[in-house]
Amino acid sequence: MARRTTDSSCYRGGMAHDLKTNILRVGLTKADVEKLLGQPDSNRASIYEYLLGMCSGFRIDFDTLDVHFDSDSKVVKVYVVQH
Repeated sequence: MARRTTDSSCYRGGMAHDLKTNILRVGLTKADVEKLLGQPDSNRASIYEYLLGMCSGFRIDFDTLDVHFDSDSKVVKVYVVQH
């Protein structure tokens, strides 16, 4: 989870935990996620990535909120990734 949520380099980190645990539920569609969060910063077949900023570690790489979809384009997993 993002540690420095008030730091300007972690511009989306404060909302990541809430989104992950309360908003982005298993079963939501890609369209639902796009309606809530907009277009992803990166879109790889079954994974949407939303940049959070530099929130963890040595703060030299960006963290992402990753939303994984199944073959029916429904959410199966959501987590924060340290790159």
